[in-house]
Amino acid sequence: MDTPQHAPGEAPQTFDPVPFSRDEPKTIFLLTSLSSGSSTIITATSRLEHILKSNKVPFKAVDLATDDKARRLWQWKGKGKRLPGVAKDGEVLGVSNQGS
Repeated sequence: MDTPQHAPGEAPQTFDPVPFSRDEPKTIFLLTSLSSGSSTIITATSRLEHILKSNKVPFKAVDLATDDKARRLWQWKGKGKRLPGVAKDGEVLGVSNQGS
């Protein structure tokens, strides 16, 4: 399985963050922080994005660095786990196990 290549600290080319909204209960959100400067987070985000796309799972990407609602959800429901994560209906469904 090929992962899109990008420079460390650079967002995947297809990553286009959108605003997080709890008013979209059926939407799957890919939560991450691209401005963290962590190449581990960016690589894991790229992997999760690839997995979701490969399995034709519709999702919206959200950057916690620029979205207060998503950041609060992650702080409350992420329970200290590392980014990136996948959320739906106000709940964190899972996180990347890369780097664990």
